[in-house]
Amino acid sequence: MTNNDDIPAEVKQFILTKIDSVPHLEALLLIWEQRTRSWTENELAKALFVELRVAKKIAIDLIRRGWVKRQERMQDAFVYDESWDPEGKQMMLLTETYRTKLVRVATLIHSNASAAVRDFAEAFDFKKKGMTHG
Repeated sequence: MTNNDDIPAEVKQFILTKIDSVPHLEALLLIWEQRTRSWTENELAKALFVELRVAKKIAIDLIRRGWVKRQERMQDAFVYDESWDPEGKQMMLLTETYRTKLVRVATLIHSNASAAVRDFAEAFDFKKKGMTHG
């Protein structure tokens, strides 16, 4: 039995085909959990403990995937786009799996990531731990 065998099949498939990095997943979960809130890239950067340029890339990626959308009243803000998962079933399962199997999910993401994405994730980890990087 591998470490990822206890991750529900639909979550595993979602992660392997749609999630680029742990920060992307954490951003999606954060925005979903506060789905009535509008976010700016700066607020996302602070919440994820990443640099603004990283938060901008994450926001663009989430918008491109259709998980968040630009807010109509403020184009520099974005909100969760429930149209991709109207009943929230995928997000509830994803959230529960990440909460209860954090290490397994992170390992799955890292094992599936390209070198560039792994570098991105490592930069996030350094920033989150309060370390600076060149």
